[in-house]
Amino acid sequence: MVSFLKKDILVLIRDKTGLLTLLLMPFVLTAILGFSLQGIMGSDSQTLSLELAIVIEDEVEQGITQFTAELDRSNLADDTKGELEAMAMSSHPLLILESMLESGQISDIVEKTEMTAEEAQKALDNEDVIAILTIPEGFTYHSLEKMLLNQGDGQTFDLTVIDYRSLGAKVISNILDNFTRSLNFETAIAHASNGNYVSGAEDNDELGGTETVSAGEPIQSLEYYTLAMAVMFALYTASATSERALLEKKQQAFNRILLSGKHPFVYLLGKFFATFLVVCLQLLILFGLSALLFNSFTFHSVEFVAGMLLIVGIFSLCVGSVATLLTSLTLRFTSASISNVFSAGIVSLLAFAGGSFFPVSGVLQTVGEWTPNGAALTSFLLWMQGVDLSLIISPLAKVICMAILLFVISLVVFPKRREVAS
Repeated sequence: MVSFLKKDILVLIRDKTGLLTLLLMPFVLTAILGFSLQGIMGSDSQTLSLELAIVIEDEVEQGITQFTAELDRSNLADDTKGELEAMAMSSHPLLILESMLESGQISDIVEKTEMTAEEAQKALDNEDVIAILTIPEGFTYHSLEKMLLNQGDGQTFDLTVIDYRSLGAKVISNILDNFTRSLNFETAIAHASNGNYVSGAEDNDELGGTETVSAGEPIQSLEYYTLAMAVMFALYTASATSERALLEKKQQAFNRILLSGKHPFVYLLGKFFATFLVVCLQLLILFGLSALLFNSFTFHSVEFVAGMLLIVGIFSLCVGSVATLLTSLTLRFTSASISNVFSAGIVSLLAFAGGSFFPVSGVLQTVGEWTPNGAALTSFLLWMQGVDLSLIISPLAKVICMAILLFVISLVVFPKRREVAS
């Protein structure tokens, strides 16, 4: 495989014009689009703002009364009862939740409005709010019972969204997930330390999960089109790889490879990794130049850089698989039409559905998330907004699945020795 990889890289280097076009054209086009379409994103002058409807079906005072009545019936010492009752009054879960939502960083991006169930559903249907948080009846009592006495099953709240795949819904969900995770963790520590419960109201950052959920800087048009052009132009690399494979066949180099007894898997792996390396280099050059010349990226932490590299690597693997499939089809039919149709038409369709020309929503967004470039673009945008790593696992998993599927198909359609025309 190393010999095939070396061969493909040397062929790439010899074609200096084609290589420079692949590596630098995305940057040139990004600069043109970014400056000419400033403001089209709408977030160039606006920060992320999320409207959250809160429906409270619970009676807090009644829940606290029920809890204190249960305390009175328990066999706990009077001092302990008094401490737990005071804690229930000052740090019940709904109060902690509201304190978290009103904390500085969270309140900057989440605007909560208390509504009835009917009002909230109507607002959600009209897209006046992005989500509904419902606090069910008995929430206070059951939560206090579990938190302070370690009895019962606790209680959950419900989050209703129109489209969980949207960025806003994922941010809201992540905030609440971190809230419940932190509260459960503190409760577990309290039980393990014989009831020395630490009130989460004293540390809203932990309960709000603001360490992992951040509004970050809004996505600017230049940033968006840097990412959009990156994932689109990477697909052209796959087409260029298959075109060179056809040239190898016409020059009988491919026939000699088959006659040497080499397995198609090894030949395709060479194409796969050559494409992978070019795409990685292409994306790194684009991001590096954009950060250096336009300040469109701020590599503010090792974690952020690692996340970007992870997405780049996985997406590059998928483009490598696309290249192997195009190579197999091109060699089977001995025609440049496969590569030409892909580069002239299919890439444009994938770019349109994946959001490379402009942000998409609705059905088009759903379709786009099942394209390599669309799923990668979603991952990049989410990561740049500062969301938790868990929220980009789903789109990255789609990219990995597509990469595996395309590579397997390329092996199946790869021409056998007897099928190769002399």
